[in-house]
Amino acid sequence: MGIFIGWFILSLIVAILGYSRKIGFGGALFVSILLSPLIGFIVVLCSQRNSTIEFQKRLLAASEVKEEKKIQSSAHDEIDKILELKSKGIITEGEYQRMKDKIINSI
Repeated sequence: MGIFIGWFILSLIVAILGYSRKIGFGGALFVSILLSPLIGFIVVLCSQRNSTIEFQKRLLAASEVKEEKKIQSSAHDEIDKILELKSKGIITEGEYQRMKDKIINSI
């Protein structure tokens, strides 16, 4: 009987450790009770922390915003180049509008 109580208490400790991880409290408790508290502890340690997952999501969102700004900046530079060509008389107004529309549609 003492072994079962010890098993359950250790499983609860592992579940508490798993609370702030992806596996969660319930998953860690289930694995610990079903297999063993030691295996449950190993599984909890292999599970990512919720703060790490949140950080990765924010980092990905920031990189997507940065990439979007880079694309917009690139399009702006291209429009400036063709505007300069138009002002020098190298291309006509119609060619300028067509090129500008093509750049805008590619965004």
